[in-house]
Amino acid sequence: SDPDGHVYAGVRFDASPTNGQLFYDPDGPGPAANAQIVSFGDGTVYAPAGVLTFVPNPNFAGNAFIRNFRVVDDGGVANGGSNVDPFG
Repeated sequence: SDPDGHVYAGVRFDASPTNGQLFYDPDGPGPAANAQIVSFGDGTVYAPAGVLTFVPNPNFAGNAFIRNFRVVDDGGVANGGSNVDPFG
């Protein structure tokens, strides 16, 4: 839970996943006609209403890692605040 009571606003990614690509469909579950490749390291926040889908590289078998993501809340950055978790 957020100690300041802020609401979850989404997630952002600071590095790309290994062995594949991550796609985001802003419309949520269903056909992925509007799916886009997730951008990394630019501060884009992907809203919780959408769906994230990992697509492995061809012929990949094993574990793929999605790391360096941060949870974002609606707290804003006014008065020295931070709306991104301190972990990465």
